[in-house]
Formats: sequence, C-alpha cells, structure tokens
Amino acid sequence: MASQKHKPRNTEMDLALGQQIRALRRKQGDTQEGLGAKVGLTFQQIQKYENGSNRISALMLVKLAEALSTTPTAILHSVREPDAQPAVQTEEERLLDAFRRIPSAEARASALKMILALAQE
Repeated sequence: MASQKHKPRNTEMDLALGQQIRALRRKQGDTQEGLGAKVGLTFQQIQKYENGSNRISALMLVKLAEALSTTPTAILHSVREPDAQPAVQTEEERLLDAFRRIPSAEARASALKMILALAQE
C-alpha cells in the first residue's frame, strides 16, 4: 500500500489568523508586497496567509509580528475559536505591546526611564 500524504485541513482559526494579519498590515499602511519583503516572502504567500489557504508556522508568526510591530501573543489573543470568549490582555501584555509599537528608540528609552522611576515609589 502506498502511503498517502495527509495535508491538514485549514480551519476557521487559520482564516481568523490571516484576517488579523491583514488588519494589522493595513493599519500599518503596508502592502502585501511590502510585508512580504520584510519577512522574505512573496506577496502571493502573504495573500495565501491572509485568506487562510496556507497555515502560518510559529516561526513565521514571530517574523510577521515583528514586521507588524507587535507580538505573536497579541496577534493570537485577538484570534479566538468561533464560540470562545474574547481573550483579555493583561496589563503587562498591553504595556509590552504598546512599548514595542513606539517607533522612536529615544521615545522608548524615555518611556522606560519613566516607568522605572514610577516603579521605585
């Protein structure tokens, strides 16, 4: 008997993850081609991820999150099973997510300095 190669079916979660990637990309004002260039993929592959026809590996999720100025955790928290309750980010996750989106290294350093000063109260 010849062994059959089993390709897992893509699920609603694959589609929801792709839709979240698309929303973040658009919010950032980037194109599929631009995002693809940042992570070493063609726009066609980004398109397949966004429409849920190809699954996103853990490594690629990390690369995409970095290119989209967010974290894999933040992306995954926004994607949920169809009947699941919405995920709630902890204060720490929200702070880290916001901190990573600050485009200026100087502004990040100032924010960190302020937080450290407040924490010593």
